Amino acid sequence: MRGALGHTPRAVWQVLNCVQRAARGGETMLVDGLSVARRLAEEQPAAFAYLSRTPLPCASTSPTT
Repeated sequence: MRGALGHTPRAVWQVLNCVQRAARGGETMLVDGLSVARRLAEEQPAAFAYLSRTPLPCASTSPTT
């Protein structure tokens, strides 16, 4: 089954693990994508309509995909 972006849907949960702490930087920000989409649809319906209907290229750096 193919997802909205043309790729096979993956697991719902993603676990991130720090292998080695960076001396500087390395900040991470995680967001709830569905929450962002809902808020965008409420606050900027034209932008949401454009982004939800316009095909955008995507790529994976994973050697298995």
